[in-house]
Amino acid sequence: MLIPVLAFLSTMSAVAAKPVDTAVTKAAVLAADQALADRAQKDGPKTFLESLDPSAAVLFPGQPILRGRAKSEKAFMARYASPSSYSWRPVHAVASTDGRFGCTMGFSRFTNASDTAHVDKKGTYLTCWQLGADHKWPAFAKLGFLPDGPGPAFVHYAASDAVMLGGSQFPHGLTGIAAAFDGFPADQVIRWDPMRSFGAGSGGLVYTAGYSTSGPRDKKAGPAQLNKYMTVWRQNPDGRWVYIFDLGTSRM
Repeated sequence: MLIPVLAFLSTMSAVAAKPVDTAVTKAAVLAADQALADRAQKDGPKTFLESLDPSAAVLFPGQPILRGRAKSEKAFMARYASPSSYSWRPVHAVASTDGRFGCTMGFSRFTNASDTAHVDKKGTYLTCWQLGADHKWPAFAKLGFLPDGPGPAFVHYAASDAVMLGGSQFPHGLTGIAAAFDGFPADQVIRWDPMRSFGAGSGGLVYTAGYSTSGPRDKKAGPAQLNKYMTVWRQNPDGRWVYIFDLGTSRM
């Protein structure tokens, strides 16, 4: 999981940025996210698409990873435009040490007009933001394989305050994440493939996105579940990279 993150950061390692107050950056990206949520409620989901950086990774259920507005608009509007409804509320942010990159997470509500039951579905989301030359915040992204199974891998690369999003529960911390994989079938494995064509970051904070597959171990026959994911990574003072948020969703 670390290879593309480190390769991406190697292109920026020569730049030494003066640390800034991360509380200011966190407040800025939370404000940008809330303002976008408010505009989307007023003017519709196309407002979200207009805020995307052209290279942004866009992840939502039933689609592969899509790039920016140009590649995501048709499928995004088919799912979220009126008479369907989608709203979100940011509750937490993390920020880079140079004040140029931040990620927000929060809770969402979605009603699909094609669902005859009109059930109001609750969910979680991740959005990453990078400060532009115009000092605006365009959105850059909107959503283990070890012999002992995926649990040890997810724990090994997790920050002490890491949170796994996407399910009905939110495992957090090393103990909680380890417990989430208790009882994982010994004949099953999770493989993931980070995509070098997606990812952004600055000042010790980056995101990666890619595809994952959960299915039989050792290429044995059996059904496989196809997913995609987005992960936010933070660099520790000792230089080691650990993830703080991990969110997955189905490709089907």
